[in-house]
Amino acid sequence: MAKNNLLKVTKEVSLMSRWMAIDLYIREIDSLRFELSMNRCSDRLSRLADEILEKEISAQEDIESWGTNVGRSQPKFPNQQGLSLPTQLPPRADLPLCAECGESQYPKLEVPVTDYIPLSRQDVQGISSDGYGPNLQIKTGNGNSVNSNGSQQTITPRGSSSSSSQLLLQKKLLADSQIGRTSFQKLLEPTPPKRAGIAPYRIVLGEVEEKLLKTRRLLELLLEGLPCEYDPWDYYETSDQLLEPLLLCYESLHSSDSGVLADGRLADLIRRVATFGMVLMKLDLRQEAAKHSEALDTITTYLDMGTYSEWDEEKKLEFLTRELKGKRPLIPPNIEVGPEVKEVLDTFRVAAELGSESLRAYVISMASDASDVLAVELLQKDARLAVSGDLGRPCPAGTLRVVPLFETVKDLRGAGSVIRKLLSIDCYREHIEKNHTGHQEIMVGYSDSGKDAGRFTAAWELYKAQEDVVAACNEFGIKVTLFHGRGGSIGRGGGPTYLAIQSQPPGSVMPGRSWSLGMSTKPYRFSICIS
Repeated sequence: MAKNNLLKVTKEVSLMSRWMAIDLYIREIDSLRFELSMNRCSDRLSRLADEILEKEISAQEDIESWGTNVGRSQPKFPNQQGLSLPTQLPPRADLPLCAECGESQYPKLEVPVTDYIPLSRQDVQGISSDGYGPNLQIKTGNGNSVNSNGSQQTITPRGSSSSSSQLLLQKKLLADSQIGRTSFQKLLEPTPPKRAGIAPYRIVLGEVEEKLLKTRRLLELLLEGLPCEYDPWDYYETSDQLLEPLLLCYESLHSSDSGVLADGRLADLIRRVATFGMVLMKLDLRQEAAKHSEALDTITTYLDMGTYSEWDEEKKLEFLTRELKGKRPLIPPNIEVGPEVKEVLDTFRVAAELGSESLRAYVISMASDASDVLAVELLQKDARLAVSGDLGRPCPAGTLRVVPLFETVKDLRGAGSVIRKLLSIDCYREHIEKNHTGHQEIMVGYSDSGKDAGRFTAAWELYKAQEDVVAACNEFGIKVTLFHGRGGSIGRGGGPTYLAIQSQPPGSVMPGRSWSLGMSTKPYRFSICIS
């Protein structure tokens, strides 16, 4: 139960770390949007802004179309069929309501369709004597006309002043009707979007902020254990995805003679993303090599392949190499395992779900053979295949670096030959070059070696092991990082850090090669990079 809680805490800590990093980035992006209000930009940024606007228009049209289809196929009320928004003005909508009732009891206003005569000086006589409006002439059924004051008269010829006033008023009424129709039609049309030339930086950064907000909300749902729909295109999973639009804005500002703005808040944000990624800190996972052998024992026994731990090193390497090259998963989904094995498998599943963006490395305690490293690589690969099948897409980020920890004097003396054997396997070396930029990390332990052989002997064996490991990596053109598990008391390798660095063997610390110092007795780790 406690071990299950440990995995749960590991996952929650990683998610909370990601949430905090995303929240800090959202604040910075919001400030940048306020600051970068200029219009001048590069062609690449302008095209990206255009694409964002077009995508927003397309998404809005899809929503409207979806709402119309849903209204037609699934009415909201039982007695209501085919609900949809109007797409055009109905016919005769500009006519009075009484026009739909057939013959009206009121006189009809005849709208002329012939020549329009402009209002002249004589037409002023058509204005009523009280000054409040024209004497409207409405034609009745007997051929006479009725004025607005109630008197009747015969319709005058077209050229008269009263006829001109009547035509003018009728034309105005017709124009008002057309204006009403046009105004209603505009209500049915979507509001045209802004041009990309108007504040393109704000458009691009606005999409970045929207994705960050969605990512933060997704992390909140995961922390609460609630179901959520996941579309990787709507979220940021890696720091490279976030850096891409930021670097584009940076280059655009420099090309537009705005380098002062580019080197300010924007450059600071780019440095933070490059340094911390999508998390504020990365965690290391650590497990003993014997636990992995026990898990493989259960799997190979279930598959009637024998007992893994009873095989010799060559047979183990042959089996592991063959499975690593294959594309099918090794662990059956319906296998029943004990609590110890389940803890190991669940750990790899959590690592596959979080990926290298949240986790840094997988450390193998008491490593003694090359098969110890390949066993972890195989279990990691199998877990990623299982998680990928559940998600229906590749796992987020990359695989974790597998770090063998040589602790006892015997293991320290054989460290160089183990690394040579490991790097001589083509598939593993190709994996290191492709997924970890040709970089192999190796950890050496000070506490157990000191308890095993004494402080003086352990220091000498550690010195020789480092020389051998560095030489082995150089033979295969692989870069190496030495992770020193030291700290605390003298027996655990404690002491002044600068003296520890100066006492390293030649070649183990050089420009371009990092040197890591870990606190093995504490639940944290820090690194010192020498470059």
